[in-house]
Amino acid sequence: MENFDARLGIVSGALHSIHPCHQFRISARDLARFGVLYLNHGRWRTRQIVPQQWVAESTRAQARTPDGAGYGYMWWVAVEGNSPLPPQVILPDGAFAALGVGGQLLLVIPSRDMVVAHLTNPDEPGYRAVSPHPDQIAQLLNLILAAQGTI
Repeated sequence: MENFDARLGIVSGALHSIHPCHQFRISARDLARFGVLYLNHGRWRTRQIVPQQWVAESTRAQARTPDGAGYGYMWWVAVEGNSPLPPQVILPDGAFAALGVGGQLLLVIPSRDMVVAHLTNPDEPGYRAVSPHPDQIAQLLNLILAAQGTI
C-alpha cells in the first residue's frame, strides 16, 4: 500500500458490541490495489502476499442473508443471482464486495477481471448526510458494467 497509514485508524463501537469497528483511511488507489490483490488470489506481481486458500475461503459465502446474498469473512458475496448490492445491480456469482460507511465500496468481479473502488470524503462536514444514495451507486455500477458489455 502506497498511501495507507495504520496510525490514522480509529476503533469505535466498543460500547455497543464485542466486535468493535476499526475505521481507517485509505486512498482510492490503495483500495483498488487491495481489490487487485484479491482478484489475483492474494498474489501481487510475483509474490504471494495473502495465502490463496484464505482468499478463496474468505470470499466464499459462509452464511446467507435473508435476501439470499452471501457473507464471507468481511466480504459480501453474490450467490445464485442474489447480489449484496442494491437489487438493481445484477452481479455474476462469485463477485464480492466490501461495503463501508457512507457509500464506500470495493467491488471485485473475478469473472469480468474487474475491480471497482468508490470512496467518499469523511472530512467533508455532514458527509454521511450527502453520501451517495444506494440508487446512485447502483446507477454508477450499472453504467460501468454496461460499458464493459456485461449487462
